[in-house]
Amino acid sequence: MKLREVICNVPGVRCPEIFENEITERICTDPAKACRGSLYIDLESENRNTLQNAYAAFKKGATVLSGKKKESLSFPFVSCDYARSAYSYVASSFYGNPCKRLKTVAVTGTNGKTTVTTLISFLLNGIGVKTGAIGTLGVFSGGVRVDEALLPQGPESMTTPDPDRFFAALDLMERDGCKAVVTEASSHSLALSKLDAFRADVSVFTNLTEDHLDFHTDMKQYFEAKSKIVDLSDIAVVNADDEWVSGLIKNDNTVGISASGVNGKKIYAYADNISFKGLSGLEYTAYIDGREIYVKTPMFAEYAVFNTLSALAVISLLGENVKSASELIPQFMGAVGRCEAVVMKKGLPTVLLDYAHTPDALLKTLSSVRKAMKSGRLISVFGCGGNRDRAKRPLMGMTASKHADFSVLTEDNSRNEETRDIISEIEKGFERPNYCICCDREEAINEAVGMANPEDVVAVCGKGHENYIIDKCGKRYYSDRESILKAVYGKYGKDCLNDE
Repeated sequence: MKLREVICNVPGVRCPEIFENEITERICTDPAKACRGSLYIDLESENRNTLQNAYAAFKKGATVLSGKKKESLSFPFVSCDYARSAYSYVASSFYGNPCKRLKTVAVTGTNGKTTVTTLISFLLNGIGVKTGAIGTLGVFSGGVRVDEALLPQGPESMTTPDPDRFFAALDLMERDGCKAVVTEASSHSLALSKLDAFRADVSVFTNLTEDHLDFHTDMKQYFEAKSKIVDLSDIAVVNADDEWVSGLIKNDNTVGISASGVNGKKIYAYADNISFKGLSGLEYTAYIDGREIYVKTPMFAEYAVFNTLSALAVISLLGENVKSASELIPQFMGAVGRCEAVVMKKGLPTVLLDYAHTPDALLKTLSSVRKAMKSGRLISVFGCGGNRDRAKRPLMGMTASKHADFSVLTEDNSRNEETRDIISEIEKGFERPNYCICCDREEAINEAVGMANPEDVVAVCGKGHENYIIDKCGKRYYSDRESILKAVYGKYGKDCLNDE
């Protein structure tokens, strides 16, 4: 592919004629991977080595695209206004602008992204629209996980991949027969312009609560990053019940949805007659664009109303059969690691696995579980990540103190911090001594299951689907699910979960 074809749609690009016919065979941001045929994107950063990196890529035969001023570099290069945004457009062009040939959906918000994304994909696939999905759980095409070897190398744990990996995934999905794609849009990816070349037919803004303030500095910046999704969408579905998000309804290309029954001129969908059925789920009546639809879901948490309602609203706005989609919701048990019942059997304590790692998410999980319980105690297990927003630690402690009968405080990706130091900050939020400390996460789960009676519920929060722990020694394999089953088998015997 000639360079001029790759950069023709990049806003603010200036390309010397000597480069226009250069063949571009790959895109890279790592100078170590640069070679002849590479387009090296010189991403702006505070790294002092960035000039040396660009020169190193040039010396290896790569064409360099940089947002630096012309006089900053001593060699010829393709200049642009902002390299991070250019990276998105370049990647899209390199993979043939796949968004133009797919129905596209993006989901952002502090909580609920993974569940809503997974549910929309599940429903579209279920009604015959083969759909890809990109997010925290990975990359999927038609419900099947994509072989990582087929995509450009990059961090697999990113909610929203870097542009070359992201648009390569869209291209792969299209070639695999997908007609639609649903992606999670993280605040980091929006702030860093990863999705600038992505255009969503429909997007969802679920909510906004405190998180990632180590990156965004304050809630205003966090909101502004998330709100960028509206500008990248033909129509944005926003949460009319959220104090931060609801103000966006006034935008011309937005509609509101309400899980609390709010109706009005710009409310596209709302829920009424909500009936909670304990830990077995809930049901309600949805009003979507004037249509009345009965919804039943095995997901019991209160926020399941918003999640299912927003998914159905997206199906409707895409012009697909929303009634057929609604009939599939009872089959959707929830996204992996999102209020997932790992153990739910008579005679045993119920043990749930959840990804809640913010004060609001923990509050919603614990309060929803409490509301669904008929009797017994609610025991939580959680920690906080190291080298991340410290302000939320005592807030999570306060939440657990109020809404759980007892908590076991433990590790959760402590990274370069000491787990005990992190827990000390969580402790400051506890208003009563209804907790204990067990720094080893497997031992903490064993402790919680060990103290639980059959009528109790143990909510293991923070890691959800993740199968690793990161600490000072690096990244190692670890599974909450395996620890839960090990603890239950240890207390009740290996046959305890067998069908009677």
